[in-house]
Amino acid sequence: MRVLPPDRILTETDGPFTKHGDAPSKPGDVAKSIELLSGVLGGSPDVTSSAIATNLGDLLGERV
Repeated sequence: MRVLPPDRILTETDGPFTKHGDAPSKPGDVAKSIELLSGVLGGSPDVTSSAIATNLGDLLGERV
C-alpha cells in the first residue's frame, strides 16, 4: 500500500467538478476539507491547517 506523505498534502476546494452537498465547492468550503483530513491524519484541524499552509509555502518557495 502506498501512503501519501503528510508533507505533500494540499487542499483544493474550488474545482468545478467537486461538490459540497448539492452545490459546487467553493474556497470557503476548505474548513470541511481540513476537518475530514484531520480525522484521516489523526491530528487536530489546527495542526492540519498549519501543515497544509507549510506545504503550500514549500511548493511556492516562500513562507505562507
